[in-house]
Amino acid sequence: GEGFDPEAFIRDRGTLFLDEVGDMPLALQAKLLRVLENGEVSRLGSNETHKVDVRLIAATNRDLEAMIKDGKFRQDLYYRLRVGMLRIPPLRERGKDIVLLTTHFLEDFAKRYGKKQPRVSRGVWASFENYRWPGNVRELRNQLESMVIQDLDGILDLDDLPEGEPLKQAGLEANSSGADHLLGRPLAEVERYYSEKALSLTGGNREEAAKILGIGERTLYRQIQEWNLQDSIRAAVA
Repeated sequence: GEGFDPEAFIRDRGTLFLDEVGDMPLALQAKLLRVLENGEVSRLGSNETHKVDVRLIAATNRDLEAMIKDGKFRQDLYYRLRVGMLRIPPLRERGKDIVLLTTHFLEDFAKRYGKKQPRVSRGVWASFENYRWPGNVRELRNQLESMVIQDLDGILDLDDLPEGEPLKQAGLEANSSGADHLLGRPLAEVERYYSEKALSLTGGNREEAAKILGIGERTLYRQIQEWNLQDSIRAAVA
């Protein structure tokens, strides 16, 4: 907005969440800093001040330290906000979260659009693992919603993605580079390869890996024992 609205602070003892605080104009940053330093606000058009005690949570995807050097973010406000800082890794570094979020979003979209929850093909799981997800969770959510809307056979496959889609290209590259060496190999070797990939993607979670593979958890457990995949699970969790 053009100015800082103190009405959000009037509710004493509450919590105010500021999303994308790095996009806040400098003039607005100064007003916010005064509120945080003095613990006082005044309503628009009034000179009367009110004491407030609120919890402030701010989030941003920008490099605030770099913005300080460029003169685009106030250093004093930055240090006032970073009393407790939590860095959330990008989605591409959270393979297990991709599985959990995909399951959650598919359940939600299936109910919203009156469809049976679709199954995700191995090709799409491979693309999810290989893709960089520059848009993080929002991109994953929007991509899944689009696929659910367009899906006709109850299976989300690479065919449900438009040609040229970066996510589809990531899946094609993953499948061609990762599984070509299995051509002509025994079926058991192919199954082992995909079981290891599923365990890696889910951080060693057998239940979620079994869902990806379309098999029962007991079946996967027997495969883990038979193929000595315990080391793969430990490596995924480490």
